Amino acid sequence: MFPYCSPVLRPSPLFVVVLLMGTLALGCRQVKSEGQYDLTPDVIKSADLPPAKSLIIEFETSDNVPIVAALVHTSDADKALKAVESGRSPDQAVAAAKSVAMQEGARGKLTTPNSSEKTKWSVLFYSKKPTRVTIRTQGR
Repeated sequence: MFPYCSPVLRPSPLFVVVLLMGTLALGCRQVKSEGQYDLTPDVIKSADLPPAKSLIIEFETSDNVPIVAALVHTSDADKALKAVESGRSPDQAVAAAKSVAMQEGARGKLTTPNSSEKTKWSVLFYSKKPTRVTIRTQGR
């Protein structure tokens, strides 16, 4: 394999395999989470997501009730919650929160923009009827 190298300078195959596996494990770390939230009519809820470079968020209600889901930066989610506390409607609060993506329905998918650094995201939810929503995230 290395005819002119001494055995001292040649890396062992086990060392090479361990080094490659460690590098792959650090570079490909997946982010996953799952949570359930009970929604009451016209009350906004915030689901804080794990920091990530990119995320795919899937949501689904337990009884097919349509909801509004808006993807925002966590700091904007805090502002939206405070806006509702001060008397704004959920529609007004979400509109002021500068959502990156928004979807309405009993199920759906939201995707964050890719970034070079991990970012904190939140999803704001509200509905016209009581329901339970499950969200699942997957990303890196």
